[in-house]
Amino acid sequence: MSIGSLHFTKAGQCLRAVGIFLALLRAIRGPRVADRIMGVNMTGSLAIMAIVILSKLLGEPWLIDVALIYGMISFLAGVVLTKSSITVP
Repeated sequence: MSIGSLHFTKAGQCLRAVGIFLALLRAIRGPRVADRIMGVNMTGSLAIMAIVILSKLLGEPWLIDVALIYGMISFLAGVVLTKSSITVP
């Protein structure tokens, strides 16, 4: 890996960390339930992306499996949050 691509990767990880922070802020502050659900889903997606890139950088293929499992858990969390926020008249 060249020095230029290493700096590019570090910059990408920093931007991803800022994105995760902003998504968590949206999930906490709301104001609507839909904003909170979208914040949780965005946090999960950015975390999965970070795990996959880390797997590539470290050369550890088992981290891809961790990212897949985390993706399934994140999807189920989104479904549960959506289901619990829907009110049936």
